[in-house]
Amino acid sequence: AYFNIVELINEELRKYTVMLNENNIEVKFSLKEPVYVYADSNLVEQVLNNYISNGIKNIETVNKEKYIKLVLATITSLIMLYIFFILYPSKVIRPDINSYNDLTTFILYIVYKVDSPTNCFPSGHCLLCFTLIYSLLDNQTISNKLKMPALIINILIIMSTLFVKQHVIIDVISAFVLATINYYFTVNLKFFNQIKKKMKSHA
Repeated sequence: AYFNIVELINEELRKYTVMLNENNIEVKFSLKEPVYVYADSNLVEQVLNNYISNGIKNIETVNKEKYIKLVLATITSLIMLYIFFILYPSKVIRPDINSYNDLTTFILYIVYKVDSPTNCFPSGHCLLCFTLIYSLLDNQTISNKLKMPALIINILIIMSTLFVKQHVIIDVISAFVLATINYYFTVNLKFFNQIKKKMKSHA
């Protein structure tokens, strides 16, 4: 029998609205004009159900793998970071702030009191930000509405380490190199692939 397949597709998408939202999946189906086809509507509905549900399940698996990759990249980055701190202790020269007259100077005064100018190479803040940026760019299931603010915040954090004189440019560059090596190469070694399999099986 003839039926409007556009209406059927929209109806199936509405059924999965909750599951799609829970997994941050955005489905765009812009066709508005009715399209009539001659087929078994029940079979077509079953095909659409299978297609959408399997797609959601596969994305859940991909998200789990991306999360495990991010965790391993973060752990290996921190281990390498502290090896650098032990083998090559560093210190940044920054201006002395002993008083404050406005809000921005007060905030900087607090930052300087809380965060000492030691162990600056590579920058730990920048290393974690670059790692998270790579993970965000690597995960295509996160909507741009969530991804863009997160990317902007991480970039601003990286820039702020230079603006407040907590780091110099070489600290940021070294963090970028270390994050790149860890995210795209280190965590793909055979040893880490075995760890990822174990983590996935227990997740």
